[in-house]
Amino acid sequence: MGTFLVIGIVSGVIYGLTALGLVLVYKGSRVFNFAQAEFAAISMYTIYYLTEVRHLPYGIALIAALLAGVVMALLTERLVVRPLKNAPRSIALVGTAGVALLAIGLELVVFKPEPRAVGPAISGNGPQIFGYIVSNQKLLSLVALIVIAVSAALFFKKTYLGTAILANSQDAFATRIIGASTNRISVITWGLAGLLGAIAGALIAPDVTFFPSFMTATILIPAFTAGIVGGMTSLGGALVGGQIIGIVEGLGQYMLVQNPGLSRAIPEGTTALVFVVLLVMLLIRPKGIFGSEA
Repeated sequence: MGTFLVIGIVSGVIYGLTALGLVLVYKGSRVFNFAQAEFAAISMYTIYYLTEVRHLPYGIALIAALLAGVVMALLTERLVVRPLKNAPRSIALVGTAGVALLAIGLELVVFKPEPRAVGPAISGNGPQIFGYIVSNQKLLSLVALIVIAVSAALFFKKTYLGTAILANSQDAFATRIIGASTNRISVITWGLAGLLGAIAGALIAPDVTFFPSFMTATILIPAFTAGIVGGMTSLGGALVGGQIIGIVEGLGQYMLVQNPGLSRAIPEGTTALVFVVLLVMLLIRPKGIFGSEA
């Protein structure tokens, strides 16, 4: 069981980072961003192209991947979300879903449906925990989560810009009265969401074989569930929710391995378990563990 818990914790890092981007956008604009996972996907494909096709150093590929995620997020904000600023939130949600579908279509055209893979940023193995050898790449993911969590806490509590973003999420009208630009705050919020998505993509790319729609199909729902569990108004809750969902998935995988009959009856058992957690949370506590509102 220990092995599956470790795997779940590492997966929870990716869910948490993706959920953090979802919560950040939701707090800033009250829009659920269906394109968040594709910010990660463009990061993954950028790293693949520059390292595996162009054979450039990983450091250059990583910088380009982070920039690609940010640029995609900013374009989404400027071309899709801002024009729909006064439209019903459901329309903006559909707009972000359109961005995700467009991104997946472009991935199919440019990279074809074939699975792709990239090498690790850091090779070698780290410690053995519960019989599972944790690779240095996975350790990097855990360290990145800690650094981002601390940095986010300091940014939103200690800086004027962070305070302005939080204030805008509570009352945009009052934010405008005190002289803060809501458009500028929106740009920064979406840029940060793109950066978080790109970091998640860079961290997960060496551990998976990916293809067009991979991130949206496999990461978006667990990340959304993580956001609901932690609370869609709580940035720290998103990271905690990611760990909870990762551990739930790890325990689900353990149960399937221990019960082959159950695995045959429910081939996508871990996915079904995530949906169960999502449904239960929405029924008993829709505002999440740390959220302040539904």
